[in-house]
Amino acid sequence: GPVTGLQIAWGDLVTAYRSTGIANIEIYVVPSTVWRTILRACASWRGPLSVPFVQRTLRALIRALPNGPTARARRLGHSVVWGEAADAEGRTATSRLRAPEAYTLTAITAVAAAALVLRGVHRPGFQTPALVFGSDFILGVDGVSREDL
Repeated sequence: GPVTGLQIAWGDLVTAYRSTGIANIEIYVVPSTVWRTILRACASWRGPLSVPFVQRTLRALIRALPNGPTARARRLGHSVVWGEAADAEGRTATSRLRAPEAYTLTAITAVAAAALVLRGVHRPGFQTPALVFGSDFILGVDGVSREDL
């Protein structure tokens, strides 16, 4: 059902355009309750957050945080990617991808891509995984499924 998302400028904007040729791509994430609270607080604290001392203090606090999710969170977590494309006539295609937690998925797909390259499956120059290995490459990963809606 409907969820509140936050539009972000992610590297996937570049790779998705490169893979699909679709120029007007938007990417959103659904922030956790903790992140929504932090973002709301930041919006109302813009003045104090612009003070250099406050910025230095916050940077120090951020550096003290872990660099990513715990092993338990990676093991228990999951990702859901929803996508919709529309053509000039207004026809749409919508799919949902369910996958392991994002850090785990990145590691698994990086190893899978490296294994394919070592077996000779590659092309010279910059390529996205979809362009080199096919748009269904991700479906070969354990725990990944796609549902066309």
